[in-house]
Amino acid sequence: MEEKVLSIIRSYALKSRQNIVSYAKLLKVFVRYAEKKKDTELKDLCLAEKIRLIPILLELEEKEYIKLHYREGAIDGVEVFSYYRDLLKKDYKAIEEDPSIAFPSREKYDNIIPQEEILVINVKTDLVSILNTFHQIDKDVIQINFPEDINNLLVPTEYIKGLMESAVFKIHAYLQDSRNSGFIFNKLLPIMKRQEVILNELLNSVITKPRRAFTSLLNPTANSFKFWAHLASFILQDYKDKGEKLQDEIGYCQSAYLIGFFVVYQKGLVQREQERKTDLSNLEVQIKKAPYAFTFNDLYDLRDGHGVQYVKKYSREFIHKFLEERSNEKEDNKLPEIIVIRGGNNKQYFMHRDLILPLFLEKAAETANEIKTDIVEEWVGALKDNRKTREMHRDADFYKLIANKVKSEFPLFTALADPDLLSFAREEATVDYSVMETVNRYFTKNNKLRPLNVILGLYRKDLLREAKAALPFWDTVPIIKGIVRFFRQLFTGKRRERYEEAPSGTKPLRSKRGDSKTKNLASVSEKGDQKSSGRSRQKNKSGFSAVSSAEKAKSIKSSLNKVQYINAIKKLKEEVVGKNETINMRLNQLAEKWNPLFDPVAKKNLVEDVNALIRDFLRSLKRGFRVKPPDVDRLRNLASQLVTSKNLASIKKKDYLKEYIVVYMIKTLSEG
Repeated sequence: MEEKVLSIIRSYALKSRQNIVSYAKLLKVFVRYAEKKKDTELKDLCLAEKIRLIPILLELEEKEYIKLHYREGAIDGVEVFSYYRDLLKKDYKAIEEDPSIAFPSREKYDNIIPQEEILVINVKTDLVSILNTFHQIDKDVIQINFPEDINNLLVPTEYIKGLMESAVFKIHAYLQDSRNSGFIFNKLLPIMKRQEVILNELLNSVITKPRRAFTSLLNPTANSFKFWAHLASFILQDYKDKGEKLQDEIGYCQSAYLIGFFVVYQKGLVQREQERKTDLSNLEVQIKKAPYAFTFNDLYDLRDGHGVQYVKKYSREFIHKFLEERSNEKEDNKLPEIIVIRGGNNKQYFMHRDLILPLFLEKAAETANEIKTDIVEEWVGALKDNRKTREMHRDADFYKLIANKVKSEFPLFTALADPDLLSFAREEATVDYSVMETVNRYFTKNNKLRPLNVILGLYRKDLLREAKAALPFWDTVPIIKGIVRFFRQLFTGKRRERYEEAPSGTKPLRSKRGDSKTKNLASVSEKGDQKSSGRSRQKNKSGFSAVSSAEKAKSIKSSLNKVQYINAIKKLKEEVVGKNETINMRLNQLAEKWNPLFDPVAKKNLVEDVNALIRDFLRSLKRGFRVKPPDVDRLRNLASQLVTSKNLASIKKKDYLKEYIVVYMIKTLSEG
């Protein structure tokens, strides 16, 4: 009923040529309409004693179709917001029936449409952009100005594309004259060589079926683009030198301008749509490349062939729509093309279904290598200190250690190691036979995923054996280890708790017992001075030379320098990597960013080559760094030099590579 009531109000406003109509008169119009159409429901609404029409009017006002005016608390008038648009649309409907009628102009409606309801634009400079953004304009009417002595025209903002259909009807009237159609044909024939049949079809379409011709303007081909653009140009040339133009001729020129720039707009749409399709195709390829598992930030950083981010070129909606279309579940319960997985860090990852199994194997190898290295290093340190941990000797504690490390340090592998996800991927993903065969080995005959340590190939006894093998020979034989420790303490001064000359910020060096205070450097020197130089050169009964005070002081200074160096490198690590992340974790994350290869072997080899290049680069600098440890700026400057070398020219993502080099330098320096 709302639509019917609004339609009657709008029609009456047009008929009375007023945007505000009397409420009393409007009620009579409703009654006459209801009687004529025998609409008892509408007639019943208008009975004063039931006032059932008022709620409908209030609803229309709420939706901003009308505005009610009151006098002494009662409705007195109804303002129709669409009045000016309806007025102009009525003119355009008349033009379709009679193309000789002039376009509505500002002069015609000067005292009817208020200035504040009109947006004035120039056909040459503004029309194309307005066609793109007209739905954002808050004015009801647009006034289009033309060059030279061609009159302006008015069009409802929402009808601006419909204006082009009226322009086609004007061109239709122009071509009805055989002289004009002959002139245009002869002009277009040289331009559309070997396409005479197409030219005749397009020209006849405008002459005989203008509405159908308009569809060729809305859905253009290369030939229709050429036809309409040159047709508009030749019409303007035809009247360019004519002084005072007739009303029909002004309409032809207005239409030629409108169609000419509408062709430019449509051509831009087609090009943008084609470019969008190309970008979507490229995005489908990019989603299958490194880093293979994408976070939202990774996707937002993807770029087109010219290096422009998709989110800047379109908006984030471009990425979101791509994901939505390709990650919706299929009706047959099959995996969608793009899989959404949630990692242990609560991050969402998006990846192509065909990459789940290969990436699972790759991440399993990387995770196993990192965890193995970390555990062996920890155990070597513990064994050197004569400490034994439960993880070394109890399988249950070892498995728990593996699980905790995987969950806390390898969120992506945690997400990929989901049994249900892997089972679906085994059934539906398209992968190499070797990949599938390897993954199948990680499942039992009952289709259960094997334990984490089995998948990673990490076994307690093997790692403990490696840790023991990494110890120096004297640390593996208890008697020799005790003798070595005794002489180390005797000759290197490691039992001293602290030195008076220790630099600020360094921790005091403590002996194993930790409770015996040693003499300071001055007392050591004094004691050394009391000995004769000849005696200092003699050997004692054990066959060892006595250690001079100078050698002891040198040893102390060396120890202090080493502590200072270790603290500086530790500070670098915290500044670049952070306290809650390991160096190896950070290196893996960065390698995923800059490494463009997919094949696991080739990818690993490239990382090793880059690492070797960094180590070679640092070799000559390490001695100087022990005297004066580098800061972050120094390392970044060195990384900037290295990243521009010819050996790294094939790696495109220089920013990630540069940061990787800095982190790997810190790792190398921390290892001595």
